[in-house]
Parts: sequence; structure tokens; C-alpha cells
Amino acid sequence: MDLGLKNKKCFVMSASKGIGKGIATALAAEGASVTISSSNMENLKIASSEIDSKTNIRPSILEADAKNITEYLKKVSDLFNSLDGVDILITNSPGPSPIHCDQISETNLQGSLDVNLKIQILTSQLALPFMVKKKWGRLIHLTSTTAKEPEEGMVLSNLTRAAVGAYSKTISREYGKHGITSNSILTGGVLTDRTFELSKREAIEKNVSVDEIINNSNQLFPTGYFPKPLEFGEIIAFLCSPNAGFLNGLSLPVDGGLLRSH
Repeated sequence: MDLGLKNKKCFVMSASKGIGKGIATALAAEGASVTISSSNMENLKIASSEIDSKTNIRPSILEADAKNITEYLKKVSDLFNSLDGVDILITNSPGPSPIHCDQISETNLQGSLDVNLKIQILTSQLALPFMVKKKWGRLIHLTSTTAKEPEEGMVLSNLTRAAVGAYSKTISREYGKHGITSNSILTGGVLTDRTFELSKREAIEKNVSVDEIINNSNQLFPTGYFPKPLEFGEIIAFLCSPNAGFLNGLSLPVDGGLLRSH
């Protein structure tokens, strides 16, 4: 199925690994012109080369550290101006540190707000004027199932992911008339480096193997497995397509049925 994404200009945040890289790969496979960003130039070069080997399209790269908001936004603004905007924006960020409520401090709260909320909003604000001018655009905000069903020990994720979803919904209401859709994606787990990191932490706490933790986690999904990043990315690619123009304002769980709420 041709999704109609050929030559669409896409910017995927935090895409040198994991979910972001999977989405960038899926978009490139559809013929889109993709730019991926990360704070690590070496990882970006590796990711760009790997995506090229799979799709015959080499993504452009932008080294930009979201922890330095002013510098990050300047680089993204310059990129968007050079491209005359982007058609598709995927906001993404590294997951907040897993902590409990009694561990919240001014420092870790502000850091999470900057990297997991503020940067998503301000990057979207840079893209939207170009989309309005073209009367077409797709905003996809990657959040988490914790935005809907908060988890213990994940308070920073619970807070920031829910806030991104509220922003996305507001954009969908205000910009739908311009041919722009905005949706947030509630990820429930993808087999990424972060998944292994969290599984390793749990394995140490429980004194078991990482494989045992992942196998047990697989059983939490009604589908029986963690999806790989590319499988996840192919779902997102459809939401970016012209065919998905009436899918707007969603907080869409892509979690294999993990959420118990409806």
C-alpha cells in the first residue's frame, strides 16, 4: 500500500536509536525525505547509514541536544527555514528517570519538564506556521501509556506524558481547519535499549536474569510480545499519511492491548 508519503519532509526527534529510529526507517521506506536528530553525532551517523541500507534513502542528520533548549531551538529553526518547513513532525524524547513521588526535586522536575514537555511544545510551534502556510501537516507526539494509567515509580513520566497529550489535543482543535492533524501515541513498550535498561534495573532488584524479566514482561501483552521499533514505526507512518486525515486529536494506545481501560 502506497501511503502517499514520497518526498514529504519529515523531522524525527531523538531518532538515532529505538522508537525514533524505527519511525524514521518506516517513513524513509515510503520515500519520505527524513531528518533525524540526536545529541550524539556518532549514533546519528550509524543510524543514518543503517536506515539507508534498509531503504536506499539516507536521512539527513541534525546534532542537537534538547537539554540545551536555546541552542536546540536555534538549530531546529535554522533547519526548518532552510527546508521551508516540514510536513511531518515526530516529537520524541528520552524517557524520564524512573523515580517515586518522594524523590521529586526541583532539579529533576525541571529537567523532565524541559526535555519531556517544553521542547516538544516549542519545536511544534516552530513547525506549525509552515504547515498552516501549506494547509497540510502531521504532528505525532510520542508519549506513554502512563499518560492514561499512571504507574508507581514513574511519576515524572506520568506528569509530562499527560501534559504532552493535553497539548496535542489542543493543537488538534485549533489547527484541524488548516489540514493539520495532531495525535499523541501512548507507547506501552517497544523492544529498545531503554527497555533493556529498565529490565536490567528490575533484574538486579529481583536478583534474576534480564531474559527472565523480558519474558515475563512479554506475557503482560495480550499479543504476547514486545514490538520491534520498525513494526511500531509502520503504524505511525500510516497516521502520517494523507489517508489518515480524519484521525485527529487521538491519544492512541499502541500497546498490544496492554492498557486495561478503554
